[in-house]
Amino acid sequence: MLIDRLRQKIKERTPKISEEIREDFFVRMDPGYFPCHTIEEIVMHLGLLASVDPAHPIRLSVQSLGEKRYRMTLAGFDYFSQFAIFCGHIASFGLEVEAGEAYTYAERARKRKRVIDQFRVRNIHRLPFDQGREEIFFAQLASLIALLEAGQFTEARAQVNRRWVEQLSPVQRRRSGPRAPMKIRFDHTSPAHWTSMEIQSVDTPGFLFSLANTLSLRNLYIRSVEIQNDGPRVLNRFVLRERGRRKLSPSEQATLRVAAVLIQQFMDHLIDAPDPALAMHQFDLLIDQVIQKQRRRENLSLLGKNENLDLLARTLGASHFLWEDFLRMQVENLLPILKTLPSRRAPEKKEDFRRRLQVEITAAKPWTERRRLFNRFKDREIFRIDMTHLADPRGDLIRFSEEITFLAEALLEETYRACRSELEGRHGAPRGLSGRTVPFALMGLGKFGGRELGYASDIELLLIYAEEGRTDGRDPLENSVFFNRLAAELLRFVESKRNGIFEIDLRLRPFGSKGPLATSFAAFRHYFSPQGSAAPFERQALIKLRRAAGDERLGKRAEAHRDRFVYSGAWWDLGTALHLRERQIRELVPRGRINAKFSPGGIIDIEYAVQFLQIEHGASRPEVRSPATLEALGRLSSCHILSPGERNRLQESYLFLRRLIDALRIVRGNATDLLLPDPLSDEFTFLARRLGYLKSPWWREKERLQKQIEKQMGYARRFFESRFLNGESRRPGSRAVEEPSTPRRNY
Repeated sequence: MLIDRLRQKIKERTPKISEEIREDFFVRMDPGYFPCHTIEEIVMHLGLLASVDPAHPIRLSVQSLGEKRYRMTLAGFDYFSQFAIFCGHIASFGLEVEAGEAYTYAERARKRKRVIDQFRVRNIHRLPFDQGREEIFFAQLASLIALLEAGQFTEARAQVNRRWVEQLSPVQRRRSGPRAPMKIRFDHTSPAHWTSMEIQSVDTPGFLFSLANTLSLRNLYIRSVEIQNDGPRVLNRFVLRERGRRKLSPSEQATLRVAAVLIQQFMDHLIDAPDPALAMHQFDLLIDQVIQKQRRRENLSLLGKNENLDLLARTLGASHFLWEDFLRMQVENLLPILKTLPSRRAPEKKEDFRRRLQVEITAAKPWTERRRLFNRFKDREIFRIDMTHLADPRGDLIRFSEEITFLAEALLEETYRACRSELEGRHGAPRGLSGRTVPFALMGLGKFGGRELGYASDIELLLIYAEEGRTDGRDPLENSVFFNRLAAELLRFVESKRNGIFEIDLRLRPFGSKGPLATSFAAFRHYFSPQGSAAPFERQALIKLRRAAGDERLGKRAEAHRDRFVYSGAWWDLGTALHLRERQIRELVPRGRINAKFSPGGIIDIEYAVQFLQIEHGASRPEVRSPATLEALGRLSSCHILSPGERNRLQESYLFLRRLIDALRIVRGNATDLLLPDPLSDEFTFLARRLGYLKSPWWREKERLQKQIEKQMGYARRFFESRFLNGESRRPGSRAVEEPSTPRRNY
């Protein structure tokens, strides 16, 4: 009877609204809506709903209540995650929800559902919520609804998360201590297909957004919401269901209870995440992974610690690839690492890795099990070192490179020992003409040779055996065959999860892909000689040669021959080297793009400049000989081949570009794709944040990174061109190339 009277009064007050729209409103609107609203409110809501159509899927009313408070009413079509998007959009404008409710039409075949969301909000932002900001608010909200209309829920959520994090004030960025506890209760007597959830907590900025975000991330559909504020405390009631149109099971309710608490805490740390939306999504996945593991209580306690949430925000927001290839498969390794990272222990050395690896795999008898345990150890240790580095994006790059290098050396030593033992068990030991066992050396080249490994680096090797001969087993092989099989076994033994990441690369061996995998010392010595076939770039590449594993005496012989060949003082065709550099720019850098390695001013200009100077001066100044770029820079400066200013600026540019390359590789999971994203793109913004540019506003931090790229690549380019572009190196004592007072654009 009461609803009939209400119908009549509303009809009298809304003569211009069709009977069909009015009837649909009364029949399908959530019954809990009508007792909570005055006739004036219902008339206003119905007017908004009546004006909704496919061309205008939402309508918004904003009424000032004085004292920086407003009533916001959203009417429109219903979309999955719309409530969370609206809450996040409100929060991103510095508006705090004090009270509100949300109601949804019941479903009916061939008719779209509609919603009414109404909030009382207070402006806590430094900017007034005037007509101009209101227009921007609606325009951005309409663009988010358009994404929901297109089914792009993840993109809409990403935009809201980003805007919310970007506008946080310095006070909100760092909360002191844990949040107040939440009380969560589920009503098991709620109607069929629906679950009622009640949450009580102290109200804080973004609290409702974090709750709504949790429900959206967990694929839950919201039917109605009621928000009540009682001083500092807030009560939220949600009626919801799983998107498959069923009630939440007891286990799902238990998981949601945990997720709501953890995600609320995690949102306080998103300021540290390079990509906040990605961090939120992957943290939610991590919660499910942890709940399914053993020691559930202990692991959830680890996740809830502030220092761990900081680390997880930086890590989970760095790369989708990192989750897919590491975190998803290594959750059991992640949590113990969280225990040890805050201690900041000293980096491990080669012998530390070898000792722990041997303990782990010694008991494994079958070859396949030994290989499995070896690669599990490898993946876990790479993961730990990467996590330590990600914990501080501006941390010690040299320490990071050294620890990765020590790990690689230990792994290669153990791989060589295991593979050689297996082959000798079938074919006997390889012996030379004297009858002695033939040694074998694994020589590092490239970044590995220079102890300059970074994220996703490959392991460049040159494999050398001492002499020809034959094995002494029942199924004998020529030494050349034995050691090439050994090389092939090394390649198979070390698994690479993805191209370029800890992948053994033998392409710099004599004759490249046409040559044998392993080379005799005599063949190595002849190839790298004035009478041999080594090209000028191969002489240059040999600067990086150093023994990494295997026989130390043979390795020293190879290094000594390298010194005689590379630093002989014989004429070296610099023109050919410069032509190769020009080809790299022309063929490896797409027009209009910047490659952090190959573009003019890329890191290769610094590496080549150092190597050119080493070849030029290494015969008369043995002290400049070093496979490590930074060490060589210092030695060139000590010998007055570089001025102190040149050395310092080149070192600064080199370290900056190393960090830039690592930041590109970690998000793409690819060692070769080093093209910089468009400076106007979100990808460039997240690149800046991965590099530690975390202040606000984000556009200014992005500009800071862009200027640094221009500055560092600009100096490297000018130095390289001034020294070598005319085909001959400048002589010692020439004027140094210093940074001009105003950096110029270089791309």
